[in-house]
Amino acid sequence: MFIRATFAAALLSLACLAQQPATSAGPTDAAVTDSTYVNNFFHFEYRIPAGFTDHTADLPEDPHGVTRVLLHLSEPRTRKRGTDSVTLVADDARYYWHEKWTAKTGADYLRMVTASIQDRSKPVGAIEEVVIGGRKFYRQEYDPIYSAYVHQTMLATVLDGYILTVTFSCDDRLRRQELLSAFQAADFRPARAGVEAAAFRADGGSH
Repeated sequence: MFIRATFAAALLSLACLAQQPATSAGPTDAAVTDSTYVNNFFHFEYRIPAGFTDHTADLPEDPHGVTRVLLHLSEPRTRKRGTDSVTLVADDARYYWHEKWTAKTGADYLRMVTASIQDRSKPVGAIEEVVIGGRKFYRQEYDPIYSAYVHQTMLATVLDGYILTVTFSCDDRLRRQELLSAFQAADFRPARAGVEAAAFRADGGSH
């Protein structure tokens, strides 16, 4: 079931009232080579977990250009469990917070997400900090209220004017932790020249 396979639709719903036009490709400037996802805008590399297939093209695009799905990976469904997935999304931070975005963190975004999905998922524990490749992310666990949804772990950080989120959807907690550990090996490289300091220092991290 599509609603079970991905969290991206919930993220897209946050931007459904956006009025601004779509911008250039920006965050989607990326490619997969030798099972490694390389994003040239955010300057990081992520090794795709074994057994996962790129299904990014299967997800809907936000016509307003606020939310951009960067990568959607999934494993084949089995009779024992639903489809496990990993979804990377970039949301325009300026849309949500305007000029105040530089003072916001991934934790602020996770609180918005939690409020928007409270009718179908509930947060488990408090938001935690986690450092990945030198970047400070914030982490929140979610348990489904209804069986049509899966258990999820979500990471978020504010970077280069965008909210970068990574969502791991999987009912097996051990497997979800394995997927999280795989992303923690992601390598964030130095930022491109010309980006103003506030953009890549937001959220307390550095490129």
